[in-house]
Amino acid sequence: MRTRPTLTRLAGALALLAVLGTAAQAQQKIEVGTGLGVSILTNGSTVTTFGMPGGGIISQATMHASFGDRLMIYPEIAFNLVSGGGSTATTIGMAANVGYLFSGAGMNSPYFAASGAFQFVDAFGSATAFAAGAKVGYRLIVGESLAVRLEAGYRRWFNDFEGNEIIAGIRLGALIGS
Repeated sequence: MRTRPTLTRLAGALALLAVLGTAAQAQQKIEVGTGLGVSILTNGSTVTTFGMPGGGIISQATMHASFGDRLMIYPEIAFNLVSGGGSTATTIGMAANVGYLFSGAGMNSPYFAASGAFQFVDAFGSATAFAAGAKVGYRLIVGESLAVRLEAGYRRWFNDFEGNEIIAGIRLGALIGS
């Protein structure tokens, strides 16, 4: 099956980005969090989902982490497993975002990010999809340890899920480190 090597390579690439970001920004605060949001996917029909936590890859539960001062790298990951009646459905989603905070990480700042995503679904057959897009947002620093992001984005999906996705959400993150 061709999907597993692709999934392994993408997971390895995301892990490498996270390690490089951590090593390069050892003196910076790291943001770890989740969010809530809505996703509207159109591909001949329209599917609207709301996730809490969610708003990431087709509004699945998602976690994110970001590293950096002005340049931020924030990978996202989502995993769902539903089992019942002798059937199991699995979805795995991963995204890599590279963004730029216009005012820097230490203060409130608008930002822009390029986004790439991967989706694997195994339910009554398997399907994979890749997406490319962009996000814009505003990051508010509340106190010394909380980041709140208001974010909107667009992704174009290719392969088995051909279509367009509009994303809007709120992300909450804990700021960890010095």
